[in-house]
Amino acid sequence: RISTNEGKGIHACGVVVTDQPVKEYTSILYREDPENNHIPTQCTAHSAMTIEEEGLYKIDLLEMETLSDIKKIISLVQAKHDIYINLDAIKPNDNKTLQLFRAGDSDDVLHFDCMRKYLQQLQPTKFEELVAMNTLFTPGLFDLIPEYIERKKNSETIRYEFQFEKKYLSETYGLVIYQEQLMQIAQDVAGFTKVESEALRKALQKRNKLDIEKLAIKFKEGTLNNGFSDKETERIWSKYFEFEDVPFLLNKSHAVCYAWIGYQCAYLKANYPEEYAEVLSARNKKKKNWILKR
Repeated sequence: RISTNEGKGIHACGVVVTDQPVKEYTSILYREDPENNHIPTQCTAHSAMTIEEEGLYKIDLLEMETLSDIKKIISLVQAKHDIYINLDAIKPNDNKTLQLFRAGDSDDVLHFDCMRKYLQQLQPTKFEELVAMNTLFTPGLFDLIPEYIERKKNSETIRYEFQFEKKYLSETYGLVIYQEQLMQIAQDVAGFTKVESEALRKALQKRNKLDIEKLAIKFKEGTLNNGFSDKETERIWSKYFEFEDVPFLLNKSHAVCYAWIGYQCAYLKANYPEEYAEVLSARNKKKKNWILKR
């Protein structure tokens, strides 16, 4: 496990995978953990960034209780009504489910329970808008939510300065909210390969000034070679890749996966409200009792 605070704590989900015992690569700390009845091994005095820079493979493994809730709800519906729900077959634009979001009835819906007001304002009509909201409801992009809602309601507020922008930004109403959008722009206007655009994304996200400066030279050369003027090249870079202004962006696949699980919850709540409430009520009661015991 990856440590935090110089080895005094354990990262919530960071795990290092090595082909040899981890102690061959970095220092470790054995610490008794009676609550979980095991002795965790963790890398000490290293941030996750340093772990990766040392060539170790780091993955994030997150536990999600919601998946168990979904399984219980499906089993309960089948037991009560002899109906098997195949969540792989539900439509991403189910009107009853979207109406639940439009009504702001997203209590106990994963990742959407805190944004009821914004969902009522947005009045989502397609799954892609839920993905966008899932991304926007993060510290770095939160202030863009009112603008996103306004642009959805009034297309006249959307302005594209360059022709390529509509191709990559129309889905999000002219706003950059996904890492992939920046990467696609770099590939389109500067001829970056997928590997180079990933290197640029990583440098921007980690605020690595030295790497950004190197990639900026290559970006501007590529943009000029693709027929953009010096002024346009400078404008594109400053608009999208000036690292002081680039917010922390999520990758779209991450947002889609989380939004889809939330959507499945909303589907079950909209179509089987009694079973949904029964399972969630039991889980919340169990959690409350655990907190009181602590």
